[in-house]
Amino acid sequence: MRVTIVGAGNGGLAAASDLSLRNFNVTLYEFPEFAENVEPIRKTGVIGLSTLPSTGLSGGFARPDRITTDMGEALNDAEIILVIIPAFAHSTCAREMAGHLKKGQIIVLMPGGFGGAILFWKYLQEGNGPKEILIAESSTLPYACRKLDSTSVWIRGRKGTFDLAAYPSRNTDQVLSTLKRLYPVVSKAKNVLETGLNNINPFIHPPIVLLNVGSTERGDRILFYHEGITLSVQRLIEGLDQERLELGGKFGLSLQPAHKILLNHYGHQGAKGSTFMEVASKNPIYRWSEMPEAIDSRYLTEDVPMSLVPICSLAKQVETPSSLMESVILLSGQLLGRDLYREARTIRELGMEGLSPDQISTAL
Repeated sequence: MRVTIVGAGNGGLAAASDLSLRNFNVTLYEFPEFAENVEPIRKTGVIGLSTLPSTGLSGGFARPDRITTDMGEALNDAEIILVIIPAFAHSTCAREMAGHLKKGQIIVLMPGGFGGAILFWKYLQEGNGPKEILIAESSTLPYACRKLDSTSVWIRGRKGTFDLAAYPSRNTDQVLSTLKRLYPVVSKAKNVLETGLNNINPFIHPPIVLLNVGSTERGDRILFYHEGITLSVQRLIEGLDQERLELGGKFGLSLQPAHKILLNHYGHQGAKGSTFMEVASKNPIYRWSEMPEAIDSRYLTEDVPMSLVPICSLAKQVETPSSLMESVILLSGQLLGRDLYREARTIRELGMEGLSPDQISTAL
C-alpha cells in the first residue's frame, strides 16, 4: 500500500519509520516552511527508530521510499494519506492539499481534535478539492513518541486500540478496511462526534498543566503524569470527564471513563488501576513524560481551543453540564493572556449550531 504521511513532527516520524519497517511504501511530506525537519533525513534517507520492548514494535533503521516538501509529488500516487499535524494547522493543510488530490484517495486525520474531519472537508471544498474522496479521523495518534534528534524517534507507547470514524459515517467501513491493513487494532466509532469525545487529551492535559503552574514557572522539572496528578487534580479530571460522559449520553454514545480509555491504550504495556490517578501515575510508559517547560504549550494552546471550547459550546446547546469545562477554558486564557474563544473552533463552523442531538447525529 502506498502511504503518504503529512507532517514530520514526533508523530509523523514515528508513523513513517514504523510503517516503512513493516514494508509499506511510505512517502514523508513536510511543509516547505518547515523543511529543516526533513533535510537531515533526506541527506541520509534513514530514520532511526528506537522502541520500548513492551510496544511489540521492532526498532531499526527505516528508509521511507520518498521524502519531499512538494505536495503534488507527495499526494500523486497515495492510496491513503495520514495527516499528523496540530489541529490548528488543519485549515492550511486542507487548502494546500485540495488541488493535488485525486478521486478515490483516503485522508485520515490522526487525530482530528473535535470536528476535524468536518472542517477538513469544508476547507477542501473551499479549495476546489475533489468530492470523490474519503475523509476520516482517529480518536488519537497510535503512538506515544518523541523525536530523539533530527533523524531519530523513540516510540515508547503503542495504543492497544483506538477509534476511527469517517465523515459522513456511511463511509466508515470502507476507510476502516483500508486502515486496518496499517493498524489492525483500530475499531469503528459511531461517528466523528464519538471520535472527538474519545480524545481525552483536552480533559486531562489542561487540568494537570493549570494545577501545577507554580512548579512550571519556578522551573521545577516534574513528571507530568507520575507527579503532576494529585488527589485534587484527579477530582478536577473526574469532574470534567463526567461532563464529557453526560454529553456523549445525550447523543446515545456509550463512552468509557477516561481511566478505562487509558487502560485500553496501554494495558498491554503494564497500565493498571481503577481510578485515573492510579492508571496514569503508575503507567510504565509515562515514567519519561515531563511537564512542559512553559504553560504556553500545546496542552493548552491546542487542546483548549481546538477541542474543549467547541465541546463546551455543544454541551451548553444541548443542556448538559459544562461549568467545569468553561472554568478551565477561562482560566487557561487568563494565565496565557489570550482569548482562547477567539482562536477556537466553533459549533457554527461545524454546522451544529441550533440543531438538536438527533439532527446532528443524522447530519454526521
